[in-house]
Formats: sequence, structure tokens, C-alpha cells
Amino acid sequence: MEHFNKPYKVDNAIILAAGLGSRFIPLSFEIPKGLIPLKGQPMIERQIEQLLDAGISEIIIVTGCMSEKFEYLKEKYRSIQLVYNPDYAVKNNLFSVYYARQFLKNSYILSSDNWIQDNVFHDKEEHSWYSCVYSEGPTKEWCVRTDDAGRITAVTVGGADAWYMYGPVFLSKNFTRPFKRILEQYARKPGTETLFWEDVFLQNIDKLRLFINKQSDKNIFEIETMEELRQFDSEYGYNTGNGALATICKVLHISEKDILQIRPLKSDKSGSAFSFTALGNEYMYKHPGVVIPA
Repeated sequence: MEHFNKPYKVDNAIILAAGLGSRFIPLSFEIPKGLIPLKGQPMIERQIEQLLDAGISEIIIVTGCMSEKFEYLKEKYRSIQLVYNPDYAVKNNLFSVYYARQFLKNSYILSSDNWIQDNVFHDKEEHSWYSCVYSEGPTKEWCVRTDDAGRITAVTVGGADAWYMYGPVFLSKNFTRPFKRILEQYARKPGTETLFWEDVFLQNIDKLRLFINKQSDKNIFEIETMEELRQFDSEYGYNTGNGALATICKVLHISEKDILQIRPLKSDKSGSAFSFTALGNEYMYKHPGVVIPA
């Protein structure tokens, strides 16, 4: 059981940054999602600096896609360790946590595409928790049910007027000790390639105690698409310096602010194509450099 009267000293933070970032097309053609600047600073750097401010100096970043682009962080911050996930292109984030399992102690688990306004990290935590924000009305997110103590007892995908899982996580040793053993079992099973680490938690919810940490939706943001970037940072509506967007502007004789509704094409298995609208017309872009009417 969790020891509520004796806070856990946080050992480290593990930031998951291995994914292809396909929802950030076309920026993700050139840069990993966690390194995309937001309000003048790469998203992952903001989290690193918040962790350091809270006294957490051991920070592990799990890389995959364009892993070499994260190397500079080791020089800039010194305390950064990089762990490579060789399965990043074919397996989900369960395997990013698996490859970093040796570091699981009293650990924060973070996503590189989170942006946190006010620092939520501390050098001590009372129990394992998952950050949750409240949805007024319907949502497609993972909605939680809790008992009177705040322990998460069930999760449903989608719901309404509910708290849902969103943002950072803290896992104490009471969670990570059994979780590491379970992770290793799942990693050896066929058919687990599409699982999130949260799926493993849900399938073992009776053995793993995780509590709700209620947060404001004005403080924690998961930036997941180009359109969300534009809503959050107006600079992304003008001149990003992105090669694909520059090509579109040149071919169609428009500016970046005219390129709207950018969406990856699910039918394109290579992850190199997206659809968009411009001046009321629909187009497709095939990387590198092909613009055609949709």
C-alpha cells in the first residue's frame, strides 16, 4: 500500500520522445515532436527546466525517430541520459517504457509533447498519480472512475462530464516494482505491439494502485497536431521555415496562413502525405514536394 504519511523522494523523470509524431505533419518531416518550439522554446526543454527547478536532476529521454537530434540536450543540461527505443516505428509507447525500465524507481513519466504552464513537479510526492483534467460535456479521452480515496478503479475510452487522463504521471516504487515485472511479461507476448503502457496498467488495475491528480485544463496541455500548435502559438500561422509548407506556398502562390485543416492521410502507410485546404480548395501533399488536388 502507499505510505501517505511518508512522501516519496522523487528519483528521476523519464520523458517519452520516441514516436514518429505523424500528427505533427509536416513539421515532423524535419524535427521530432518534442523539439518543436512553442512560445520560443522546445516543448521538451520546458519540461526539463521545470524538473531541474523542482530538484529532479536525473532525467532520462527515450528517443527513436531522429534520435540524433536529441544529442545536444546532453551538452546543454549535462544530467540528461538518452535511451534508444529500436521499435519506435512499429510498436507503441509500452516499449519505450520497457526499454527504460531499469530507471523505474520513484519516477515521473512524461510525454515530450506536453506543455505545462505552471510547474507541477516536486522533489517529493505522496503517492502514485496520473494527472487528470475535467471535461464539461463529451470527450473521446480516457475517462476515470475513482473510489472515495481517489484511487483510479476503472477507465473508459470516451465519456462526458468526467475527469480524464491527461499529462504527467508519478509512479512510486510500490507501483514500479511490480510494474517492471509485468512489463517484461508483456514485452515477450505476441500481439502487444499496439499497446500503451496505460493499457498494461488497466489490465492489471487490481494489482497497481494509481490515484487521480486533478489539474486545471488551463495549466496542462497536450499539443498533438499542427492545428493545435497554431491555436496555442500564433507564430505557426505565418512563417515556420518548414520545407513542405514553403513548397506548398510556392506552388499555389499563397502564404502559410492560407494552409488550413492539415491532416495526415491514414491511407498513406509511409507517413509522408497529408491533406489540407487552401482558399477553399482541397489538396494533398506527398513528401517531398508533390502538391496535387484532392
